[in-house]
Amino acid sequence: MDYLAEFGRKQGYPWPIAHSDSRVLETLHVTQQSTKVAFGSDGIIVYRARMARGGPEEWRELFAQLAESS
Repeated sequence: MDYLAEFGRKQGYPWPIAHSDSRVLETLHVTQQSTKVAFGSDGIIVYRARMARGGPEEWRELFAQLAESS
């Protein structure tokens, strides 16, 4: 199990966590560490939060909503 998958498991996150290269970060205009971005099933960004925002409970609610709408 890789580091990110293990981290997510320890945090109790039921969603996948991904690492991206600088080109993806540039395209998404990610300028701060710990920026969180979620995409809907159509590939459109449905959520964005920067450092110190978007804790685990907010993520759980978001992913429950995304699961219902897919």
